[in-house]
Amino acid sequence: MDPKGCTMTFMQPSYYRLLGLRPEQTKLASKYSLLLYRDEYDYVPQVEHGKIIQTKENEWSIDEDAKLRPTGVPALFIPGNAGSAKQVRSMAKEASKYYYQTLGGKNHARKPSSRPLDFYSVDFNEEFTAFHGKSLWDQARYVNEAIAYILSLYSDDRSTTRPTSILLIGHSMGGIVARTIFTLDNFQHGSVDTIVTVATPHAVPPVALDYEATHIYDIITSFWTRGHTDEGAALKNVTLISIMGGTLDTTVNGDAANIHSIVPQSHGFTVFTSNIPHAWVGCDHLSILWCNQVASAIGQTLVQVADAHYSEGGASVAERMAIFRRRLLTGAEKNGPEDIQMIDLDDIPHTFVGTKGSWAFPPTDDSSRSESIVPHLFLLQLSNLRLQGHDTVTMLTDHGLGQHSRLDLLLCKKAVEENLNRKSLLCSGSNLPVFPVPASTEASSIPLFTGEYFTAREFQSMSLSLDEVADYQYLAVLDRGRRFSDAGFLVAQPVNISATIKTVESSLLGHLTTGISIDLSSQQPTLTSAVRLPNIDNSLIAYILSVDKKHCRGQAKSRFSTIMKQSSWNMHEDRYFVNIDAKSSININFHGDSPYYTKMSQPGKRGIELLFWTDPSCSELLSLNLRIDVYGSLGRVLIRYRMVVLVFTYMVVIITIQSQFRNWIQGDAFKSFGATLCQLTVTRFWKVSAVLAVIAFVQSLQAKAFVELGSSDQQEDDSWLFKTGIIWRDMLLGGNATFFWFLAPVFYQMAVGITVLIWFVLNTLVGLLAGALALAMRSNMAQDSGVPMPQKHIKSIAISTIVQFALVAAIVPHHFALVMTILRIVFLCAKELNIAKELSTSSSGTQSQRAASWNRFHYMSSILVLLFTLVPFAVPGLMAFARNILVQWHEPFSADHYVYHVAPFVIFTETLAYGATIPRQFSSGTDKILSGIVVFLILFGVQYTWQIYTMTWLWVAWLLLLQLWDTRRLEQERPKHE
Repeated sequence: MDPKGCTMTFMQPSYYRLLGLRPEQTKLASKYSLLLYRDEYDYVPQVEHGKIIQTKENEWSIDEDAKLRPTGVPALFIPGNAGSAKQVRSMAKEASKYYYQTLGGKNHARKPSSRPLDFYSVDFNEEFTAFHGKSLWDQARYVNEAIAYILSLYSDDRSTTRPTSILLIGHSMGGIVARTIFTLDNFQHGSVDTIVTVATPHAVPPVALDYEATHIYDIITSFWTRGHTDEGAALKNVTLISIMGGTLDTTVNGDAANIHSIVPQSHGFTVFTSNIPHAWVGCDHLSILWCNQVASAIGQTLVQVADAHYSEGGASVAERMAIFRRRLLTGAEKNGPEDIQMIDLDDIPHTFVGTKGSWAFPPTDDSSRSESIVPHLFLLQLSNLRLQGHDTVTMLTDHGLGQHSRLDLLLCKKAVEENLNRKSLLCSGSNLPVFPVPASTEASSIPLFTGEYFTAREFQSMSLSLDEVADYQYLAVLDRGRRFSDAGFLVAQPVNISATIKTVESSLLGHLTTGISIDLSSQQPTLTSAVRLPNIDNSLIAYILSVDKKHCRGQAKSRFSTIMKQSSWNMHEDRYFVNIDAKSSININFHGDSPYYTKMSQPGKRGIELLFWTDPSCSELLSLNLRIDVYGSLGRVLIRYRMVVLVFTYMVVIITIQSQFRNWIQGDAFKSFGATLCQLTVTRFWKVSAVLAVIAFVQSLQAKAFVELGSSDQQEDDSWLFKTGIIWRDMLLGGNATFFWFLAPVFYQMAVGITVLIWFVLNTLVGLLAGALALAMRSNMAQDSGVPMPQKHIKSIAISTIVQFALVAAIVPHHFALVMTILRIVFLCAKELNIAKELSTSSSGTQSQRAASWNRFHYMSSILVLLFTLVPFAVPGLMAFARNILVQWHEPFSADHYVYHVAPFVIFTETLAYGATIPRQFSSGTDKILSGIVVFLILFGVQYTWQIYTMTWLWVAWLLLLQLWDTRRLEQERPKHE
């Protein structure tokens, strides 16, 4: 886990509920609503007297007839699963603060035509969308109506242009809603051009239990994949930024946030909060919204993106992406004026710095420099560096650099003067690649923290390629003197950059057995040094890094403590570690691609890189040891493949029932589920594990070849390997490294254990209920046992079934009927258990009746276990149903009331209640259906988990047909025996 370092955001919120979006415009206005957020810095909306009413503390309602005329740039926040509309407050507050205080300050010149952001938020009444696709559709449709209404509030005036598009910010599933709106018929083309998603699972649904939710993902993935490239591309002006919190977010796996397969790099990217400049912090699923460091970064970025000069409400794609990259990736800001300044060397004291070794400020040979108030210029001649074989200048300082700092860093070249006796330089600092890094001292704990206190202290770093500044002769450090600030430090060093990089080849087996030991030593200590580990590229594995660095002995005290930056090539996920000299171990982890997506491959860029900043005045050896974190890796596996356990548990149940039917068809008794499960543990389950291992191994080889083919320059889309690679990628656990062939069989063995637990719990529940029924019902229950369904019961079955179907069609969702069906089977099992026990202990029943009763009990118990595995599929619908009742929304989702979804289960249970027998007919058909289900589960069950419900529906319908056919046959044969 990343360390927790978020600070709180404080605000003075006001929420205005806009009643102008009426049910007459959209029926969803009765269920959802729209809010306008205002804070202490924001302008107060001007509304006629009596048109605004306070409803609660900090909450008002604006009448539907009020003439609300906002003047800013509209931005709409979309909450996620069970999220609140008020979660907009943190980033909205920081955006407002940045606009009015920072940009409005004396050191910034805000454009006269620029406008603040008007933050709106949709109130979905904390509806559950992660589990229910119909809710996603409704929310997306309402968002389109809300966007049209918001844009209608703005009007043209003399100083500003009416915005025609809106900025969207989506949290969690709100990001999926934001992407879905483009696919609906009520979307206004051009009304959205910028989307920022926070903690959104773009690649795969967080829980793939609902068909509709999975279907939405398929639709938007296809639309967005083609939306930027097709002729007349619908998304050519739309940018998408995905922000994730990292390992602290256990709700949404960070791998699922990768959008490289959905959006081209010219239109979007994925970034983690640990990478965002001035934040450098990990966040969980909720704190990513209120974490001040992150909220500030997002709010300030949106303010810069919102440019009122553009009629579409924002800048061009290239300009917007440049802002996003600068603010969220590099943090590089211009540290000097754009205009070139003339420096006369006769007017300022100056010193030419030697080019051997590193140079530090204050200079060690001038102890008075730190207290001097006289400006001084230090010049490093770049041409001499090139002659000595250097190609890069690295730099680190604790000064802010620029016009308002004591130190400034400049690139200079000789000026052509008419007066040859004067020496002048033309200097500029705007082109230097200076970027921030967190400060690191002996008291630093995590980025921006000194001990337990948030200090927000930063360093500035630079890596300047000499080839990029060939037109300049000098790199200059301008010291403006003590009156600006304390001396601090600045360290600069010319290096050959390739000599500071060490590449270590390794293998997963070596990581697991001995780990990796690395010594970073050189004849001359360097300010920066890097270790590249190209074979550490699997995001399932977490590592522990041990660092051994002794303090400088007999030398001056280090100016700063060692800093380490971990980078990966898959996504923008840099992680900074400060004061690593004092840490016994460091957690190394990263994210990559989702298992069912083609892995992003960049030639020559694999694995991770560890970059170190160390004080070159300290020549002690830096020793590293990297080993696998077993428990951390196990946690990452479980988070990524949490649905596997459900799929494999269902598969164990199917295999067990198949074995029961095979014995039954051969004339044996219908064995109990528990006994069959124990037998299969010895005879068959190990074979299934072996098959899973072989498939996983072959799949990993195919996936590797597929990735290599996809990364080549040749177009191989029509090749056999490319086509089969896509199929193999979607199978089992998806594409993975060969090292992980054992995951599938291990998950399967876990599923066996879970199935045993489920059987034990259900069997215990049935036993307890049977005991209670035995006390309550003392009449002879065995008198009708083993008797086939008589014709008179058909009417009772029909009446009961019609009543249940009517309830499903009109009132309750089919998920509720499924749960009630499972509860009824529990009751029937308890009743049949009492009958079997009574027949076994009394002399009234025959041997065949006893056997038939126990067979029926074992049969119904197995059906109970099977249907119990469907409970997770019913929960989302029940949650949505309960939420709609709470918000008094009585418009049902039509798909939740389709009777056919639950019809086989209801009718089948009714036939069991009235004495249906276990079918022996068409044995080959029954066995083949179960075998087909097992094969599908092995190959595609994990990717298409929702199909479990469909397969169970089909098999129960098959059993129902066999039972009805068997009952009819027995009824026809009965008169012959009489």
